[in-house]
Amino acid sequence: MPAPRGRPGAADWMHILAPIVLALIFLNFFARVAAHGARVWQTLFVLLLFVMCVGQGIHISADSIDGRMQMRHVGPTDVPPTDNPVVQALGEPVIEIFDLAFLYDECIGHWIWYASLFAVVLLYVLACREPSSSHSASSIPTKLLAAIVAGFLGAWWFYAGIEAGTWQGTVGLTAALMVVVFSNRVRGMRLDINGRCFVASLLLATVLIGAWAVAFNGSMPGVWEVWLRNFPPVNPG
Repeated sequence: MPAPRGRPGAADWMHILAPIVLALIFLNFFARVAAHGARVWQTLFVLLLFVMCVGQGIHISADSIDGRMQMRHVGPTDVPPTDNPVVQALGEPVIEIFDLAFLYDECIGHWIWYASLFAVVLLYVLACREPSSSHSASSIPTKLLAAIVAGFLGAWWFYAGIEAGTWQGTVGLTAALMVVVFSNRVRGMRLDINGRCFVASLLLATVLIGAWAVAFNGSMPGVWEVWLRNFPPVNPG
């Protein structure tokens, strides 16, 4: 999206609002499971939301600077400054700015943001359990809606993990949730429909990540990087 010179654009503001909306959604999720008697580590949950917002804030700031300097539109796309000959030709002081912005954008910001998000999801699914002997009150339309949501959510987990370079965390979260599923079964418990929706979505994302790895021989390029390969570099002038 185009943005005015020296000011955040519409995409930047949407990026800024994302963690706030996500935090409100999870606050509602945890309030509901707590109302049904589930144990919730409230302090840990709120702390993780704080960390998630900090990571997103670091990312959006560095990402905006990255985009304005058009690092991904001169020379190779979506590569570190050290691999971009156009950036390397700008001189050491400018290269240092590019290096720092890239580190905050693609590494520090992403991992602080997503690691805390993964932990929040794990805490939520841990609270979404019910006795295996209980009869689910979910109607067929509700189960169908949950399946649709799981499909869209799985596609998002896949896209976000690949694009952010945090797909290892996505796979790790899926493995942790499978441990939760089997642990609950041993204890005579099972996940409720909300927990099963999250588990199904992450299983789908893990399958898609595996297919992506096979398709690109393990190189794991970003989705935008693959898309941008079909377009000529933008003239920064």
